[in-house]
Amino acid sequence: MARNPYSYFSDPYSGFIYHESLYGYRPGGFHPVSLGDTFRDGRYEIRRKLGFGQYSTVWLARDHQAQRWVAIKIKAAEDSLEVPDADPEVRVVLDLERHYASLPQEKPRYFARLLEVFRCHKLTLRPDTILRASQQLLEAVASLHHMGIAHGDISYSNVAFTCKQAMESEEDLFHVLGTLETIESSQYGHDFPPNLPRYMYDSAGWASWFEEVDEEICLLDWASYFPLHQRPGDFWQPRSLRSPETFFAESFDHRHDLWWAGCVIYALSYPKFCRYGGSDELLVLEWEKQLGPLPETLQARWEDMLKDTLPGRRALRKPYHEAPITDSFELRRQ
Repeated sequence: MARNPYSYFSDPYSGFIYHESLYGYRPGGFHPVSLGDTFRDGRYEIRRKLGFGQYSTVWLARDHQAQRWVAIKIKAAEDSLEVPDADPEVRVVLDLERHYASLPQEKPRYFARLLEVFRCHKLTLRPDTILRASQQLLEAVASLHHMGIAHGDISYSNVAFTCKQAMESEEDLFHVLGTLETIESSQYGHDFPPNLPRYMYDSAGWASWFEEVDEEICLLDWASYFPLHQRPGDFWQPRSLRSPETFFAESFDHRHDLWWAGCVIYALSYPKFCRYGGSDELLVLEWEKQLGPLPETLQARWEDMLKDTLPGRRALRKPYHEAPITDSFELRRQ
């Protein structure tokens, strides 16, 4: 059997920049994009890479027709459809747009259509910013559920602050984005597979982001949405974001959004994200340390899980005495 060059090719970029997998550029995968590329007969010009996911790359582009900045999400070929409007993610965004158009326009837009999608990393936010963002996030979830839609993937990476002031000036926008790290493949002297791009670009981090007075948030990535009447069985999710229902029940419902929203609020409030890479039992024990005992309806199954594991037996022999995280909050006036 011939060797697959995309699956086994070494990645000389990994030690220098944060980028998508080279395997993603196999035939049927990502479209290779370079700065300066244009789309739709020159209307959209690629100016900066924003990020990537498992099924797509995302780019900052200048819309020369409308004279504005936009984000272009380019899906992998094998995950794309011939007719864009048939794409489930496109359909739900169009439904959201129609619903938003029917509302008073002073209401904030809780979903991203244009480039309002930068994320800030490793920064300490002001308490009023945390409270405002938390309120907006919960209002967004309530609005979606009122429309009969569950997002399904409200993770840290899919909740973003807007950047309205920075977008008014190209100089300011690129200043806060910082220096773009670029690596040319030819400098390594390798014979790269033909589908790989000539250049690899670092993802945007926006380390010099500053908080705006009227800062708002947006929800991104609608690929995992589902109607409220459905109860999905299972789908891929980070271990640290799994809701209790995915441990103790065979399915979950739209309230899964509330658990993930709570994890995002935790991430806004504390420098250490609630991420965990150990066993399921140890993760649930960590929940109990932070949030208190599980509901009574889950206690019997939880105790059975503990008895079947070594970490669980140790935990039963050595109970914890830690104040729950809720004790660290104080009541604030509206």
